[in-house]
Amino acid sequence: MLGWVVGGCCDVNTTAEQTVYSHSVTVDNLNSLIQRFWEVEEVHSASKVCTEEQECELHFQATHRRDATGRYVVQLPLRNTLDELGDSRQVALRRFYALEKRLAQQPELKQQYTEFMAEYEDLGHCKEIDENKDMSVFDASAKVSGRCLNDVLKVGAINQSDLQSIVLRFREPCYVLSADITKMYREIIVDECHTPLQRVFWRIDPSCRLRVLELTTVTYGTASAPFLATRALLQLAIDE
Repeated sequence: MLGWVVGGCCDVNTTAEQTVYSHSVTVDNLNSLIQRFWEVEEVHSASKVCTEEQECELHFQATHRRDATGRYVVQLPLRNTLDELGDSRQVALRRFYALEKRLAQQPELKQQYTEFMAEYEDLGHCKEIDENKDMSVFDASAKVSGRCLNDVLKVGAINQSDLQSIVLRFREPCYVLSADITKMYREIIVDECHTPLQRVFWRIDPSCRLRVLELTTVTYGTASAPFLATRALLQLAIDE
């Protein structure tokens, strides 16, 4: 398409005849290589969203709210009905007993675990409940009859920028501030209609009474947690 190109110095006063040699090389797959290069470097359009991601977004828009303190309250985006889940209590209980034995052999880890759970309660991110009042689902990743809570949760879209976009933005300003949001997931409250899906067993020592704690905030380890946390952050930017 470009045609012939002539380059180099030319002396208009030269009259002597000179022999000019021209060499060319043709690469058959050059076009495909160039096309592949641009495909690799292409920035994907944010408009390409799968159906489940759209459903997650619509669900968030329809169900999220803010409480009196300004915190966001969200509902878990369920893919299927909870009837598909089996009785996870016994599986979770066996797993807790196994954890308890492990902690007994590692005093330092047990101390860290105990302090973590104490902080969880002190901050109001969980509450003790009476199991006799309603159904519950334990251990989001433990499969019962081939299914677990994470299997019936929608994952949702990735709301944060991709690494390439972040690196490009870092080239623009002279100064950049980097910060962390403390306990980001746990700053977002889960609606009471879904907190029974987030229950765990706990006690400080085998000699103590076994307790059932219900986690009241977005919990890492659940499939929808990253989406809910980042989507609430975007909603804060929209609202404020």
